Amino acid sequence: MMKIRAFICKFVLQIIFLLLTLIISFSSYAQDPKGYVDVNGKVKAGKNSIGTAEVSLYLNNAKIQTVKTGSDGKFVFKLDIDKQYVIEVASPGMVTKKILFDANAPEKDIIYKYPFTVELFESYPGLDVSALNKPVTKIIFNEDADGFDFDAAYTDLMRKEIDKITGQIDAMKKQNYNQIIAKADEFFKNEKYEEAIPYYEKAIDIDPYSEYPDKKIMECEKMLGQKANSDTQYAKFITEADKNLNNKSYLTAKDYYQKASGAKPNEQYPKTKIAEIDKLLADQAAKEKADAEAKAKDDAYKAAIAKADAALGGQKYEEAKKSYNDALAIKPSEQYPKTKLSEIDKLLADKSAKEKADAEAKAKDDAYK
Repeated sequence: MMKIRAFICKFVLQIIFLLLTLIISFSSYAQDPKGYVDVNGKVKAGKNSIGTAEVSLYLNNAKIQTVKTGSDGKFVFKLDIDKQYVIEVASPGMVTKKILFDANAPEKDIIYKYPFTVELFESYPGLDVSALNKPVTKIIFNEDADGFDFDAAYTDLMRKEIDKITGQIDAMKKQNYNQIIAKADEFFKNEKYEEAIPYYEKAIDIDPYSEYPDKKIMECEKMLGQKANSDTQYAKFITEADKNLNNKSYLTAKDYYQKASGAKPNEQYPKTKIAEIDKLLADQAAKEKADAEAKAKDDAYKAAIAKADAALGGQKYEEAKKSYNDALAIKPSEQYPKTKLSEIDKLLADKSAKEKADAEAKAKDDAYK
């Protein structure tokens, strides 16, 4: 019985040992490292990272993976050893670039790390980027560096093509800069400072090293500050001017309109009101002159009539007649002096007839006597 138990225990131990050997062998096989290239890329434009850029991986002209960069512009690919890939980097408004990555390496079970940065530049209408249909660089294994590096000869060749493209971009930027500055200066000239500032800011985006747009922005802000003060003063002066105009205090109103026009010389409203007041004052002066002339005329007429009436009352007919004629010369349309002149003419005629009759009677009487 003891022998049987010993045999069973020995058999069980052999089975356990065999299972452990298989597990260790399988584990060792599963953990046998398989080499690849760990690509850690970054996409940027100038000093700024480009988030949400689209990075596509091609193998044998077929797209096998697409990722988007994070806010830091980074992306990661794991490339199999002994395969050749094309990495295409694109972002809206930017020129697309391609990188040829030849992952052939002498050691097949090593994890190679390769960090690199792709710099994109802005696309412009009419920009000839046909040279970038080819990869901008080739990444190959460099035995001297014992790692992956760019192909210097190919990269230098492509750098000349890129220089041609950047030369086009510089010319386009300069032209675009000049056009934007001209537009901004036009707004500034017309005192549209708020409209000018965004254009000067666009010019800074194109050429951050130019001092001119910064200087003009400061001038715009200064003028806007002065304009705000002018607006406040203008509103105050207009309120006072309108109030005095409504109260017919024309000279005071005109003074406030002139101050308002000084605060904002381009405003038409105070100029219109000043012209309106000038007309009112001219009309008022003309009326006062006419009234004074009418009064003087009326006073002279009344004086002539009074003098004539007094002379008529004293039977000084010739004197009365002269004064009534003077009154009639002052007011030709008045009926009263005409009536009085007719009355005097009748009195004088009656007097003359009586004197003639009296003379004839006396002569007759004298002859009789």
